[in-house]
Amino acid sequence: LKSYVAVDIQLQFLEVANRIESELKIPTKKVNSSFEDFLSKDQPFEDHPKFIYLGSTFGNFTSDPIEQRLTRFMNKGDLVYLSAGVSPKDIDSLVRGYDSSLPMFEPVARKNGLTDGELKAKWNPENLSVEQVYETKEAKYILGISKKYSIYSFKNQVSKYFEGDYFIEENHIGFLGNKRWLK
Repeated sequence: LKSYVAVDIQLQFLEVANRIESELKIPTKKVNSSFEDFLSKDQPFEDHPKFIYLGSTFGNFTSDPIEQRLTRFMNKGDLVYLSAGVSPKDIDSLVRGYDSSLPMFEPVARKNGLTDGELKAKWNPENLSVEQVYETKEAKYILGISKKYSIYSFKNQVSKYFEGDYFIEENHIGFLGNKRWLK
């Protein structure tokens, strides 16, 4: 591992990079940005082997598939880890779990001038996602979306761009692999 690039919209999560830097003794770059904005740069990564860990954030992307942006910067031998929550049978428990994460959306709301409403987590059955919503009397703003996949839909989405191994637990699926190269 030659360097570590931490990308997060929340400054407190970037502080973890300080520990990684001191424990692994490698250069660390901290980028206060959404991952989508970070990937929109011409060359966000240095050109040495990469291990890209998106973890469960894979289900949070809603614009053009994140895989298209991500694979633009991947070389042979680069690894990626993706995971997602699988749609559970108990939707109410799932939404309650997201209620505890709502405080991390407060800076996003303030940054967008939203101060007179309420943050809520809501289930959207149309696209199998939990939405972090800021509601005022006049409007509803979606600040975050966490898509929940079926095992089939996750594998189908990931296999378009990557090849590797899947790991399945009760409410979670993970993937570790490489960019799919045209033969």
